[in-house]
Amino acid sequence: RYLKKDATGRTAKMDLNSLSALFVGDNEDDYKHVEEIISGFKVDDLTIDWVRDFDEGLEYVCTKEPDLIIADYRLGDHDGIEFLAEVRKGECVKPILLLADKFDREAENQSYRVGAEAYLEKNIDKPGPLRNAILMAIERSEALSAIQRSETRMRGIFLWSSIGIALFDMDRLIVQSNPAFSNIIGYTEEQLCAMDIVCDFVDPADTEPLLKKFSKVAANKWPVAKEETLFQKKDGDWVWVELTFSAFSETGTRPQFMIGLIEDVTEKKNAQLALEQSEKQLIRLSEDLISTQEEERRSIVSELHDSIGGNLGAVKYLLEKLKLDHGTMDESCVNFLTQMDNLIVNTIDEVQRISTTLRPPILDDLGIIATLKWLVREHSEIYADIQATLTTSIDEDAIPEPLKIVMFRITQEALNNVAKHSKATRVEVSLTSSDDKTVLAISDNGVGFDPDILNQFEEDMGFGLKNMTKRTELSNGALTITSDSGKGTTIQVEWDYLTEEEQPAPS
Repeated sequence: RYLKKDATGRTAKMDLNSLSALFVGDNEDDYKHVEEIISGFKVDDLTIDWVRDFDEGLEYVCTKEPDLIIADYRLGDHDGIEFLAEVRKGECVKPILLLADKFDREAENQSYRVGAEAYLEKNIDKPGPLRNAILMAIERSEALSAIQRSETRMRGIFLWSSIGIALFDMDRLIVQSNPAFSNIIGYTEEQLCAMDIVCDFVDPADTEPLLKKFSKVAANKWPVAKEETLFQKKDGDWVWVELTFSAFSETGTRPQFMIGLIEDVTEKKNAQLALEQSEKQLIRLSEDLISTQEEERRSIVSELHDSIGGNLGAVKYLLEKLKLDHGTMDESCVNFLTQMDNLIVNTIDEVQRISTTLRPPILDDLGIIATLKWLVREHSEIYADIQATLTTSIDEDAIPEPLKIVMFRITQEALNNVAKHSKATRVEVSLTSSDDKTVLAISDNGVGFDPDILNQFEEDMGFGLKNMTKRTELSNGALTITSDSGKGTTIQVEWDYLTEEEQPAPS
């Protein structure tokens, strides 16, 4: 239940099955996204209105007092934080959520300082976070309003809330707690009294971030703070909780207490950790797959060279010997043998080309620097209209062996993209060391592209770029693409100096 003033100024009950929501923003798609989420709630009497700008939003809030306000961060000449500040000046205590195109830490901090319930990034493809934020904002607004208005209502929330609630003073000592918090932590309400909400439950090594946020709220610099941390239960086990707290005063002057909402998020955290573990396993599988692929290529190259190449060489030798041993054969036979000889020579060249493409033997024999020289030279010979150059300023021995094949594959992919898409006349490959990093860069003077619309190139370019990205990730590197239309493209990969033991498997 919420508390809402009716037209006479009296406080009237409003059941949760009645909800009025307002969206403030000029983007119809954003409004429809919000409307779809809220319409999915089980609310019998539901109103969702939309206004487009700052002034209309303020007027609507003042006249109709919606239960829930969701505002776009961009509001013409104003922003969502200004809107939020103006609404709060009017003593509106309803939950207000700000939506931004892109997450910004400073904007998030400002929004919480002026009283936002949540600041989150728009993501139409994933409505879950916004839906949960709306539900959580409604629930927290309900709890905080009830505590501020009456001890009786606060007691009711304490008794029935499924989320743990604790009232504590500015020294962080618990004054009052609810049964849900007791169920989470294992102590009785009497045992919890005078315990430190931070130091008595959180591992000393993890208290610093929480204490800093507590100080910000206590000094009235932040209206609310949130931290996900481990709490130790009475039986010694640990439980993941999300602790949200804010300051308030019973007298309306300087804050004297804080109210904390403690939610058991162990299942969510375990699911998250399981997902992270699955992702690590997937990465290991990817590494194994690519490593196996490289080994298969190495094996194929060996077979091509030792078996097929050897057999072709033997056939060529026999043909040459046949021509020498039968000097009296007629001209047609000589021409036939010559054609066969030429075909075998071309086949041997083709086998060598395929072998080199699969995995150049020079990489294993002479190293990455010699291989890059060969690759750049080959590129110049095949694409004579593109001037390719190589610059190196690094010791071969400083590059771990597993990283060399990664560098070769990334350079190979990048040069292929230059030839296929860039319309460049010049491409520069550099392998250098700087500031404890190894840096590989491929730059061209081609037509370039807008990185923000890279998805438009996925059908032609995307696969090669994804391969480079995946190889970079698996080798603990960082890839950046810099490009402007008409100004060329630079693909740069950086690796921290790693020992052989720290390097991942070949990829």
